Amino acid sequence: MRIKQFAEKYLLDPREVMYFVECGLLHPERDKANGFYYDFGPAEEEEIKKILIVKAMDCKPIDQYVAMLDVLPNAMWKSVVFDKIQENINKSIYMLNTAKQYAEELKKKKA
Repeated sequence: MRIKQFAEKYLLDPREVMYFVECGLLHPERDKANGFYYDFGPAEEEEIKKILIVKAMDCKPIDQYVAMLDVLPNAMWKSVVFDKIQENINKSIYMLNTAKQYAEELKKKKA
């Protein structure tokens, strides 16, 4: 599949996909017909899933964490990744609840 379709499938901007290619995180084949376009296949789909999990963890630099995921055993990295995701979700919930309370206090002061 071409970069536009690949990006749309994973809700990414094509420029972001190109960034992952340029960083060496994705290795799509060149289109055999003209060599200009990239052809994203099953291997790139597996890699983008790892990248998106790490991205959800808000880890930077992303390439270091993706490389780390490749060497960890499956069950272990899933546990680490999902614990981190849950931690980030809990932080987001706390921040949203705090913002909601603050907004309610401001609303009461204006009333």
